[in-house]
Amino acid sequence: MIFVFNCFYFGISLGSMFAATVLVYVQDSVSRGWGYGISAATVVVLLLGTGRYQYSRPQGSPLTVTWRVFLSASEKLASSGRSLRANQVHRGQGRAHRMGTWHILIGRWR
Repeated sequence: MIFVFNCFYFGISLGSMFAATVLVYVQDSVSRGWGYGISAATVVVLLLGTGRYQYSRPQGSPLTVTWRVFLSASEKLASSGRSLRANQVHRGQGRAHRMGTWHILIGRWR
């Protein structure tokens, strides 16, 4: 799933860069008609490729995945014998405050 998101994000970024540089150059140097023509041809290519898309219906709730992450994190924290004490973090007491909030969040304090 991460690979698909990376490809999607790369495509969006590449399209934005293309629109901001190449299409503007074509519209200024050649004509606006050519710029709009290139944009229209790109949309046609996109629509012609929609038959190749793979669509799968979502299964289950996205909240289930979220709760699994929180449950795994709490189990890992409980099994390590460490705990996060809110009064140490917010009132500036103990080692948790000296190491900073970031270290607490990623679990690198001893």
